[in-house]
Amino acid sequence: MYVILSYDVDSTRTQIFKKMVGRFLHHTHNSVFEGRITESQMMKLRRCIEKELKVNESLIIWSFQAESHVKKTVFGFQEEFNFL
Repeated sequence: MYVILSYDVDSTRTQIFKKMVGRFLHHTHNSVFEGRITESQMMKLRRCIEKELKVNESLIIWSFQAESHVKKTVFGFQEEFNFL
């Protein structure tokens, strides 16, 4: 499946989530990740998220059967986030 993930967590905890989610998906923009993931990888990622997420923090996962179902349009400068 193809996944887009975004999180809103306390600024002191963003590195925790970048590292955790970066094991499964590609960092594309600030707190946004995307990529192909298997069902078993998704289950592992969800368990990690459930353990780490605190009150007043949120994380959203959009999932699609195939990347071809997603149309992505980028306006302006697209920075490459490969610093994990």
